[in-house]
Amino acid sequence: MNLLELTSRNIKRNFRLYTIYLVSMIIGVIIQFTFSALMYNDDIINALKNKESFQTGVGIATVVIFLFIIFFILYSNSFFMKQRKKEFGMYLLFGMSEAQITLMIFYENLFIGGISLLSGMLIGGLLSKFFGMLLMNLMEYNQVISLNFPIEAIGSTVGLFILLAVIISVQSFFMIRRVQIVELFHAQSKKEKTF
Repeated sequence: MNLLELTSRNIKRNFRLYTIYLVSMIIGVIIQFTFSALMYNDDIINALKNKESFQTGVGIATVVIFLFIIFFILYSNSFFMKQRKKEFGMYLLFGMSEAQITLMIFYENLFIGGISLLSGMLIGGLLSKFFGMLLMNLMEYNQVISLNFPIEAIGSTVGLFILLAVIISVQSFFMIRRVQIVELFHAQSKKEKTF
């Protein structure tokens, strides 16, 4: 069995746990893409008199939101990894290296990231249209906002989430590397006693 088959089997077997992680990733993509799409929406930019201030303000908000998303996703990943310590202990016991487990986690992150990017950008595009209409209404403009998926917003969102997948994989590698096999098995028994 190769790593890709093992990855797909893990996702099927731990579907409930992956759903929690997937939902947090989708929420992150929705928030990131919504703000990026607002920043690059031609209808909004053409209607505003002070375009540079608007783009600067939304750009700063996007960076702050992305930093929040990084911490949110890293916290979710930490919880996710702690739930799977026994599984990783079994893989180490059966002879898998830490690098192979990290690569498997990277594949999982790419799969989850791909699903969350597609669904999050679709929902984020709809929300950016809604928030754009709300913004035009609040500023008392009569500009019609079209449903728009700016290529710049797609590129920045995909790039940032690829960066996030790499950061998550590095975090996962250090979490796996820090723990010894015996501790991995004891972590599961401690978890069961707390319930």
